[in-house]
Order: sequence, then C-alpha cells, then structure tokens
Amino acid sequence: MDKLYMVILLLTIIPILICIKYARKVKSDVADSITRCLFFVTITIISNIVFAFSQYQLVAYFMESVYLFFFDLVLIYILQYSQQYTRVFHEVSAFRIGCFIVAYLDGISLLLNTFFHHVFTLKKVSYIGIQMYCISSKTIFYDLHYVFVYCLMFCAIASFLTKIMRISSFYRTKYIPIFVVLCVIMALNMACNVSGFPLDLSLPFFVFAAILICYLTLYRTPRELIEKTLSFVVTKMNNSVVCFDINQECVYANDHFRSSSHLQMTIFQKLHS
Repeated sequence: MDKLYMVILLLTIIPILICIKYARKVKSDVADSITRCLFFVTITIISNIVFAFSQYQLVAYFMESVYLFFFDLVLIYILQYSQQYTRVFHEVSAFRIGCFIVAYLDGISLLLNTFFHHVFTLKKVSYIGIQMYCISSKTIFYDLHYVFVYCLMFCAIASFLTKIMRISSFYRTKYIPIFVVLCVIMALNMACNVSGFPLDLSLPFFVFAAILICYLTLYRTPRELIEKTLSFVVTKMNNSVVCFDINQECVYANDHFRSSSHLQMTIFQKLHS
C-alpha cells in the first residue's frame, strides 16, 4: 500500500513537470505564476512522501516542515494566479509582500521546529500494517499556520466564484473546472489535517489542477466566443458574404449581400449555369 501510494504520487510529478514545460513557453505574468506554483507543488509532493515513510525521526521532522512551508508558497502563487486570471480584484503590492513575509517567518519557525518541537511533535503509527510518522501534538503556531493557509485558499476560491457569477455562460467553462478542483483540494487537505492522517490526500489532485490551469488559462479559447466573434464580424462587415453547402443551397448570407439584388442575381446565375 505504501509503495503504491508513493508510485502514484511520484507519477503525478511527471505531468506537472510537463505542464511546467508548456507554461514556460508562454511569456506572460500569469504563465510565470503558474510555473512557480507548479515548481513548489513538486517539492511539496516529494516532501510529503519522504515525511510519511521516513525511517528517521529527524528527517521526518525536517521534511514535514518543508512540506508545510512550501504549501504556503503554493497557495500564495495560486492566489496570485487567481488574481491575474480572474481579474476580480487588483493586486495590492503591500498585501503580496505581507503574505511572503508571513510565509517566510512561518517557514523559519517550522524549520526550527526540527530541533525545538515548538510547533508540532511527531509519533510513529501503524496504518494497515504500515509504519508512518504523523503529527502527535500541535501548538498555537501550528494552528496559526493553517489559519494563514486556509485564508489564502479561501481568497483564491472566492475570486473564482465571483468571476463565475459575473461572466457569460460560454466563458464559465474556463473557470468552473479550476474552481471545483480547488474546492476538492481544500476539502481533502482539511480532512487530512483534522483526522491526523499523515499523507496529504489532496496532493494527487494537484495534477488535475496543473493540467486544467495550464490548458484553460494558456491554451484554450471558448468555442462559443470564436463563433460569436466570427458571426459578429461577418454580419457587420461592409463586404457581401454568402455561403453554400455541397448541394449549392444557400446556408448563410449577411445583410450586405441581401441588400444587393444585382449581386444576388449574378451569384445565382453562375450557380445554375
């Protein structure tokens, strides 16, 4: 079971790395945020694997601290990405800098916990005959860490929800899948945290988030938008446009063509000659 879970988590890293490769091909602020976020997701996944199945307590303490710290950074960049992608709110530099300051202070505290155990302590437990480390006791610093984490996640989810409620239906396909997977990640992470389960079951869902975010944000344009745009251009353009099917039946003619009786006669004479 432990080996199976490790293989699954490690396999999730491969599509994430592929997504990083394609995101780096796009030169934009939002693509840069996606790249950084997915890089930190990769480190978060690896650190959680090493923590749970480590044979040495010191290594387990260190990797759990790395996992918690990089999860902070992942959520900061998810929030930054959501701001750039949804444009629901404007980026406030002071808020962004404040988030990084809090994250790095939290990270320092977590890394020091490896030696001082002032944030959390660990114990070894058996799940289905598998020995794993898990959190034994928590202090106020641990609780404050997750208050910060869930505030970031809530803000990101709220920005997507607000965007979905404001936009037209054919645009929502670019936002709803990402909104749903973020909600699943938050719910699973909270469940694992409350239950004390050592493995973060939300991490495999980051691969779905990575694929959806890269595709929907950087590469997909809604088909309905293209159709409506082309329809508007063809309808309003000054040139005559007429389309026929394979049976030479007229399937479309814009207003300019219909207003030109001379042009209509010329076209139909050529068709029936």
